[in-house]
Amino acid sequence: MKATIPPAATENSHCNLNGAVRGIAPKIELVKRRRFLLMAGGALAGVGLVSAGSAPYWLPEARRLAHLGREAVDSTTVLYANPAQDVWPEEVRQLPAVIQEVYRYAAANHDVLQFIPCFCGCADLGHPSNFGCYVREVYPDGRIRVNTHSFDCAVCAGVTRDVIEMRSQGVPLKAIRATVDMRWSGSGPSTNTPLPPG
Repeated sequence: MKATIPPAATENSHCNLNGAVRGIAPKIELVKRRRFLLMAGGALAGVGLVSAGSAPYWLPEARRLAHLGREAVDSTTVLYANPAQDVWPEEVRQLPAVIQEVYRYAAANHDVLQFIPCFCGCADLGHPSNFGCYVREVYPDGRIRVNTHSFDCAVCAGVTRDVIEMRSQGVPLKAIRATVDMRWSGSGPSTNTPLPPG
């Protein structure tokens, strides 16, 4: 269930809805700008125009700020899914197919992604691994609370896509972890993720 704001409330930026602070409209615009910087940086990195070793100094900081803004929005947006029954919120179903794929993979593969770090700066948000970029909470009945963090994060999705590809080739988990560490460590700080057993 996603909180909806009545039209009159969005026109009045000084209103206080559901404990929101005064002046939320400027903050939303700031979050939008930060998301743009994140998406632009991710797009450049995704097409190879910015290599990990030569990335402009502002990319990791812009990504970190964008994630902080996304986390603030995500903490007020409650989205649930039931992956076992393939029930996903509309917000996830509207995402590009590749992003839907990584969300579905994450929900079904905690046993793998709990040992895979992320390098997008989400360690600052308390994510323990790449799994935390997609799932906030797992419930005993199989439902999950979706984390919207990876809706537009090229690093999170890139790490997960690499894992999916290597798993489909039968690469052992320890080798996947080593490859992810090597490929993505230049993107930003790693989450504090344990190594796979064995």
